[in-house]
Formats: sequence, C-alpha cells, structure tokens
Amino acid sequence: MQALRYAREAALVKVPVLGLIGNSITTSETGRQKTVAWKLAVAEAVRRIRGTHASLSTGRCAVTLGMSFHPSSHGRQSLDIENFLKPALDALACGLAIGPDEDLSTLARWHFDDSRFVYLLIHRLPDAAAAAGEGAAFIVSCSADSDGFVQP
Repeated sequence: MQALRYAREAALVKVPVLGLIGNSITTSETGRQKTVAWKLAVAEAVRRIRGTHASLSTGRCAVTLGMSFHPSSHGRQSLDIENFLKPALDALACGLAIGPDEDLSTLARWHFDDSRFVYLLIHRLPDAAAAAGEGAAFIVSCSADSDGFVQP
C-alpha cells in the first residue's frame, strides 16, 4: 500500500487491525456495538504498537489508511467509505494520545485531538473474502520539522 511519509520523519508507526469496521451512522444497537468494538480494537492496537514515541502524540502527522471490507458483513450494500473514516480516525487519535494505563472501555467520548493529522491518504483495498479478513492498515508518519512536507 502506498503511504504518505515525511522526508524528515521523527516517528513512523504501522498498525494493522483485523475486525469488522464500524460505521459512524448506526441504525441499530448491533451497529453501535460493532462501531464501539472497532474503535476499541484500533485504539488498543495503536497504543500497543506506538510505544513511547513522544512525537506521535504531539507532532504533525501524515496518515495513510487502507480499508478492506467483507461486503456480506455489511448487508451487501454499497459502502460510503467516508462513513467509516470518522470512527477509524477517532480511534487512531485516541490510540496515539491515551495513557498506557487508561481503560479504553470506560471512555465516555472519543474526543482526542486529531488536528495534527495534516495529510490524509485513504485507500479502499480489495474486499475481504471472509469476515475474519476485514480490517484496516494505518500508517502514521510524524514530522521532525514543524513545517515539513510529505513525499509519497
């Protein structure tokens, strides 16, 4: 997957997450639970992989996100990918910022600062053949410069 990367990079994190991708527009309790489970999985995976990179919680970031959907798990309807972006980006911001000992399951709101995400590249990856193959790949590149430019 092609990703955005800063020429002068302070930190780089690559996070794969398997699971049913949650939608920002939920019409049922089952859909709401799917979105919560997705956000928890993403935030925990990001927190685990980020380690102690301080620049991941404070620096300007270029985010590349690739999503692979299992159409049957979403009622075989056409998917508006933008409806799946907000939960993914909210969870990414949480995973980059939340403390190592904070309990993600007790979060009342996912209000973590994502204003540092100054570049976004979104890929709709090929569909997954099975529900177990659905998920996303996140690549976060943080700049070593306050006004650095991204190179593809």
